[in-house]
Amino acid sequence: MVVGPELLRQTTKKVKLIQGRMKASQSRQKSYADKRRRPLEFALGDHLCGKGNPLEEILRKYVLDPSQVLEVEDLQIRGDLSVEVQPVGLGDIQTRQLRGKSISLV
Repeated sequence: MVVGPELLRQTTKKVKLIQGRMKASQSRQKSYADKRRRPLEFALGDHLCGKGNPLEEILRKYVLDPSQVLEVEDLQIRGDLSVEVQPVGLGDIQTRQLRGKSISLV
């Protein structure tokens, strides 16, 4: 049975061995993944948008859809750099009746 400083030395040696093996394994996997990764190619005029997760900011191509384009109206900017905003009304409101309550659908 090993006790005291010898046990500490053996444990430290085993931990270093395990860390070295883990580092070698991670390096092998990174090398494999880097070889398989395709470089991103973009052309002039491509629309790009982020995926939304800040940790995985992956760019993907966006297909422009004319129905999603919003018309920008002329804004009247005041001297104090404020803008008057006109409220927009809701177009179609429906009420759906469930068993015990009614839900407004916009």
